[in-house]
Amino acid sequence: MKKQLFIVVVVMLLICSLAFAGGKKEAEITGPVPGSEGVPGTFPIVEDTIELTVFALQDINIEDMETNLFTKEYEEKTNIHINWEMVPKQGLQEKRNLILASGDYPDILFGTQLTLEEQMLYGSQGALIPLNDLIEEYGVEIKKLFNTIPWFKSSITAPDGNIYALPQIDECFHCYRAQKMWINKKWLDKLGLDIPTTTEEFRTVLRAFKEQDPNGNGKADEIPLTGAIKIWHSDVPDFLMCAFIYTDGDDNTFRVSINDGKVESIADKDAFRDGLRYINSLYEEGLIDPAAFTQNREQLTQLGENPEAQVIGAATSGWFGYFSSFEGDRHKDYVALPPLKGPKGVQLTGYFPFGSYPGEFSITKDNKYPEASIRWVDWFFSEEGSRRMGDGREGIEWEVPEEGVMGINGEQARFRRLVSFGEIQNVHWSSLGTQGKTTDYRLSEVRSDTPYEATGLETRLYDETQKYVGFEPKEIYPPLYMTTEMINEMAQLKGSLMEYIKSSMSRFIVGNLDIENDWDDYIKGLDGLGLTRYIEICQEAYDSSAYSK
Repeated sequence: MKKQLFIVVVVMLLICSLAFAGGKKEAEITGPVPGSEGVPGTFPIVEDTIELTVFALQDINIEDMETNLFTKEYEEKTNIHINWEMVPKQGLQEKRNLILASGDYPDILFGTQLTLEEQMLYGSQGALIPLNDLIEEYGVEIKKLFNTIPWFKSSITAPDGNIYALPQIDECFHCYRAQKMWINKKWLDKLGLDIPTTTEEFRTVLRAFKEQDPNGNGKADEIPLTGAIKIWHSDVPDFLMCAFIYTDGDDNTFRVSINDGKVESIADKDAFRDGLRYINSLYEEGLIDPAAFTQNREQLTQLGENPEAQVIGAATSGWFGYFSSFEGDRHKDYVALPPLKGPKGVQLTGYFPFGSYPGEFSITKDNKYPEASIRWVDWFFSEEGSRRMGDGREGIEWEVPEEGVMGINGEQARFRRLVSFGEIQNVHWSSLGTQGKTTDYRLSEVRSDTPYEATGLETRLYDETQKYVGFEPKEIYPPLYMTTEMINEMAQLKGSLMEYIKSSMSRFIVGNLDIENDWDDYIKGLDGLGLTRYIEICQEAYDSSAYSK
């Protein structure tokens, strides 16, 4: 009897032990995933601190992401600690692609500007995970913008139906028409000249800048027209070419236009050739700075801030801050030059109406906390999050204006900037990564009574940009996703065509190629590099997109 009782007790203990072990194992499997607990859109995101490795662009306006005040605040708010891997813009694309090809991934890519093709490529390969279900369950602010901005969701949905990356939303009025030229109004007034309206009137003005000593120092040191390369819309040819044929200089939609739904090349048209003739004629007269085709931002700024004398008559740039500084007064001398009318009546402006910078946030397959990661980024798409992340602290960098104070849009203003934007600082993340700044938000800033001061920049840019309204083309070729097959074929075509067209443009302009005698050979070169097939692929991508419907 004792032996039987002993056996029963042992068996019961074993059953209890197994039940306990099984229960514990089940709890480990079905327990809350970090980031999934709590109500989406609330903080903290996780109860116990977790760490994420984030590969990110090193923004030149941020001192140090590790010690940045907002970095520290947001860690405390979320319980998520970020280990930053920062890369300068110059080596960003190469380093990012090497990492994605290596298989040794960070948890998140942030502010790394993945193109639509790259999103599709790395998403289809499995390096980036689809975000659709995460957004549906946890993306409170993201889904609000889906409902507010009609093009938002469709613009980030790949052909396979997946969302592999989130963009920065920045519905910026002056950015939509960023292909600007700035002209020295002080010099025009001194020489008794009006703002030029046609290409030939512009030539006359540039000649006067060169020959009539508008800076008054008795030296022939004036530079009538300059620009730079690889700076936001600072290429001289792109602005001038719009007086002959539409071109926006955007590498993502390189040298293509669309008419009645038909994709066309720009670079082989007679009007493009006419534009090159005109720009070459300005160059031959010494009216365009040769350095405009080689210099970078620093060199352009040094030229604009030349300590001996003001030397720039006109410059192409998305805004005047690339060649002039708020620390001095020279920037006050420049106004935006409206689109010039060409000899055949063409008068267009570069137009970028989608208000989105793609590929700013992705989650890799090695990320153990995707739920927490999507909640971490979701708040940045709210007005509160965008303002704290991108503009700073209430009462210090910005403030809520009094009732009755009008915004730039003529409605009740929602914020007043107290410090100038673009300064190097360590309290917010400037324009890095994902944000949700709608047109309504951007233009709710207090309309400045002192637009020539740094804090009145948005008002000044808004007013100057009005000169470009109404000159947009009827149709815009949008940024589009492509299938993996298209991407692979495009990889062999686009790079070669881009290099060939850019190089040929420069050579035609400076005279290394003759626009009359070498044009046919140039066209043959386009054909040899597959221009026809390039346009066919662009057409296929457009026809399969929501934009063609």
